Amino acid sequence: MRARLGEVELCYELLGPVDGIPIILIAGVYQQLSSWPQPFIDALTGSGMRVLIFDNRDVGHSSRERGPAPSLGAVLGGDLTGVNYMLSDMATDAAGLVRAVGWDSAHVFGHSLGGAIAQRVAIAHPGLVQTLTLMGTGPGDGVTGMVNPDFGPFRTPPPDRSREAITQWLTGFHRFCIQPDPVDEDVLASFVQRQVDRAPNADMQCVQAGVASNHLGLTTTPTHADLLGQLHVETLIIGGTGDRVIAFDGSERLAELIPDSTLVAVERMGHLPLDPSRWQIVTSAIARHVTRA
Repeated sequence: MRARLGEVELCYELLGPVDGIPIILIAGVYQQLSSWPQPFIDALTGSGMRVLIFDNRDVGHSSRERGPAPSLGAVLGGDLTGVNYMLSDMATDAAGLVRAVGWDSAHVFGHSLGGAIAQRVAIAHPGLVQTLTLMGTGPGDGVTGMVNPDFGPFRTPPPDRSREAITQWLTGFHRFCIQPDPVDEDVLASFVQRQVDRAPNADMQCVQAGVASNHLGLTTTPTHADLLGQLHVETLIIGGTGDRVIAFDGSERLAELIPDSTLVAVERMGHLPLDPSRWQIVTSAIARHVTRA
């Protein structure tokens, strides 16, 4: 299914019981709607949730950015002139999609960069958010939740855009996200193949959007961290203590900043696990959070 939101068209799916509890999942960098592990989706729908998944702008089958991508080095240096969209734009997309499917409000779950987008949804559209869940993300304060320098090779896609090169790159990307959990190479290969078959996403610009948005969030008055302190929505924060992509102290800092928040630390879990037992922990925490609210 597709929804036209101004100049952006988003590809989405609705899963689970029609009269279920509404929840929207906001994915992170290079992640399509097909990137959500199936055990996670099955557990959510099995617990009575109506799950809205979608391709963010510039990924999968949603609208792609046609303007040239700015240099990541320039953006990291503070030059935001070539940035084509911000996380606030992606938050507007998500909020618009909730309304487009006929919901007045929904529970909001964001993972990684999707967690940063979800924060902006809650800040800009508070009446839309029944509860907020943030996983594997940080507050963008420039101090906590920093990206591991070893993740550097996966910030930008390889110059070779062949299917083989993209497959190899995405495999390395996801292997890094799974660790320190053991990596089942057969499961990983099948997962990556599913993404490549659906829509390779080597040109997505949301890394630049995230870096630029963090720059602005540090310099505006109030800062993004200040705005998090003004949230009035029950918030669940889930972090893996073994996360090799976004440091776990970002989850800890979010729990300090956001009133009425609860932190669930999952020992040694990585950034994006594929192990069903990991997702069972996550789903159980979400189900308790949503039903309590």
